[in-house]
Amino acid sequence: MKKISLFFLLISISLFSAPYKVLHIASYSRTYSWVRNIEKGIKHALSSENIDYNYSIFQMNTKKYNSKEEILARAELAKNVILETDPDVVIISDDNAAKFVAAPMSDSNYKFVFCGVNNDPAAYGFPKKNITGVLERPHFRSTIKVLNLIDSNVKNIIILGDDSTTSNIINPYLEKTIDEELTLKVFKSFKTNSFEEWKKIVEKHQDPSKAFFITTYSTLKDSLGNPVSEKEVMTWTTKNSHIMEFGAYDFFIENGGLISVAVGGFEQGKLAAKKASKILKGTPAADIPIEATKKGELYLNAKRAYELKLNIPSHILEMFKIIE
Repeated sequence: MKKISLFFLLISISLFSAPYKVLHIASYSRTYSWVRNIEKGIKHALSSENIDYNYSIFQMNTKKYNSKEEILARAELAKNVILETDPDVVIISDDNAAKFVAAPMSDSNYKFVFCGVNNDPAAYGFPKKNITGVLERPHFRSTIKVLNLIDSNVKNIIILGDDSTTSNIINPYLEKTIDEELTLKVFKSFKTNSFEEWKKIVEKHQDPSKAFFITTYSTLKDSLGNPVSEKEVMTWTTKNSHIMEFGAYDFFIENGGLISVAVGGFEQGKLAAKKASKILKGTPAADIPIEATKKGELYLNAKRAYELKLNIPSHILEMFKIIE
């Protein structure tokens, strides 16, 4: 009888055990396709790993709340959400959440998996016994090689981005990569959060021997201090620029940019969730290595290529995923 009772007890525990609580702390907002794609990647991987889970998200929205004081305040709210929900694993996306949420809680018992981190993880004290994750490494070298294939007359790159955490980290890396490749030179590198200044920079540098490499553009504001959407920034840019522009992210193409060897939010979220599933199944975070996603998608915006009257040979076009 005891054996039978034990059997039914185990079955009952199995049937009625609660789903794992997976909390996603996003540095930004779901209004950005990058965050939505990370979310899709997380859910796809957890389902593929047969994890029974409840997913929730807290959006720090630090593109909007981007002063140091505002970011710290949003980070405190995120920490409170973690304490209140007591998740089984926390997936952190992008540098602000990694720096201001995961790093200060690195000595807690909470388990963290980060993704979308541009900075050296050692700058945040990672890895730790309870923290592992996924690095975001733009495919700059591949993008430069593609640019050379498209138009060998381009000799100089104008780096253009907002004055954000991401741009401050990746712009020097891009400059270094261009210098090492030797085929191109950085004409100038610009960072601004003023949309009016952005417009002046674009209008001033309409030289066919140059191309724009646009990094991030999420923290621009108009003359009244109102946030300008990524879509509006790129719509204006492509309408008023007659030289090629290259980017590093999938949303760059979605917003109308020409070419990107893109880091995908979906791949970032998927790999982070696979690491999270290992933690949920009992593997310590310290035993799961930090790594970068290796897959980069090569995108071409056909509408923009037509506007620029580009004549791209068919054998090169075959390399691209064409977005109409």
